[in-house]
Amino acid sequence: MHEFDQNMPHPGGGGAGFFSSTRLGFAASQLGLVAVYVFAARLGMAFASLPPGNLTVIWLPAGVALSGLLLFGWRALPAVFIGSYAANAPFLASGPQSCLQTIDLLWSLGPAAVDTLQPALAFTLYRRMLPGDPFSTGRGVIRFLFYVALLPCLATSWLVVAVIHLGGYTDTVQLSQVALHGLIVVLGDTLGICLVVPLFFAFRSSEPHAQDLARPASTLSALLLTLGLCWLAFVHLPQSRYLILPLLLFFAFCSGLRGLSTALLIISISSAAATARGYGPFVERTAATSYATLVSFLLCLLPPFHYIQAVMRELRAHRSKLESRVRERTRELEAANLRLREIANTDELTGVRSRRRLLEIGEREVDRALRYGRPLALLALDIDHFKRVNDSYGHGVGDEVLRGLTSELQARLRQGDRLGRMGGEEFEILLPETGLAEAVRTAEKLRAGISASEIETSAGRLRITVSFGVAALDPGEGLDQALRRADQALYKAKQAGRNRVVAME
Repeated sequence: MHEFDQNMPHPGGGGAGFFSSTRLGFAASQLGLVAVYVFAARLGMAFASLPPGNLTVIWLPAGVALSGLLLFGWRALPAVFIGSYAANAPFLASGPQSCLQTIDLLWSLGPAAVDTLQPALAFTLYRRMLPGDPFSTGRGVIRFLFYVALLPCLATSWLVVAVIHLGGYTDTVQLSQVALHGLIVVLGDTLGICLVVPLFFAFRSSEPHAQDLARPASTLSALLLTLGLCWLAFVHLPQSRYLILPLLLFFAFCSGLRGLSTALLIISISSAAATARGYGPFVERTAATSYATLVSFLLCLLPPFHYIQAVMRELRAHRSKLESRVRERTRELEAANLRLREIANTDELTGVRSRRRLLEIGEREVDRALRYGRPLALLALDIDHFKRVNDSYGHGVGDEVLRGLTSELQARLRQGDRLGRMGGEEFEILLPETGLAEAVRTAEKLRAGISASEIETSAGRLRITVSFGVAALDPGEGLDQALRRADQALYKAKQAGRNRVVAME
């Protein structure tokens, strides 16, 4: 399914938007489409047209018809045909007092058929050549302008001129004039598609980047300024027409597809109305040449600004994707850094603090103790005859013993005490707010508890003993010195027979 179809009902899928899916609702929607078609036709005929009156300079119904097909699918074709017939028939009157004769009614079927064929061809090319909203990418704008707007009009619009001239509804007999009228109608139909369909996409799309980026007040002010400049440029001061270009750049860069399409519609209708009344820079010797110059200028004006606006949407979407990707990568890096910190700060085997982390905490505790004159004690401990465990049961059981020991220690320590593995079977414990005598009692309690416990391993329940060395931080002493004294006390405990506590005074 097209991207466009994700935001709207599938063409031909049985209704659209706010219309009911019932037959009555669909009938009402088709009557509404006919009314809009006829209104758009009369609007163009009122502003600027060629004889007999239905050959308009800007044929907005071409865009209305294609929008109807995009909205309702192929079922909208009858409404398009009826709307075109109702708009064209009154101008093909050859009888007295401009009364419609039977031949006129029949001849009016020709323009209506061509006006129905044109959006059908455009709709077919749209479905085959475009992936969704054509105004979301620069490439989509180019493909839309060629395949959907220009090509169907080149293939069909000149037929309307041929039908009208063959029916004798104009006084023009020169082939060059007929060709000029055909060129105006082709460009006018193309212009109608280029003016209406972007508005359809702008107001129907639910994508955030399709909405106006500027504040509504700013967009409205710019539109009013555009209307004022059109009045000035096309009626009083033609040289000021170039001031419209900066406004269009504002709409293309800041106001999104809605603001730009509305501004281009205002400029096109204003310039057509002024030219038809003999005002503005496009007025030449004849109405036909004036209109040809006008529509050529407008068709040169629309594509660049639509392209700029689409490229800006692409850039904003790409920037949004990049920002999202950067945020995702940042979260991944933060998670990876957190994991690395956890790995660096945690002993992988036992889950207690690593040597590096314990030393960092120890430095802070020493600074605090020295600054505020608070006591701090250190316990150095080692499993007695741990090598025998590894030799007898293997290193896997030895690892289980280490994990079991840390569990026993953590269960008996206070919340503020800090346990860390220094390496092998050696551990250190920081005891903040603890003097030497209390530290010795804590170490003795830990030693007795461990020697009385059994550690569950894959080889069965094992008993171990632990030796402790205790040192209290002296005034002016650093962490390294305190650790060295605790290690010396541990060495003495080992020398004295193990499974005991020795304090270093």
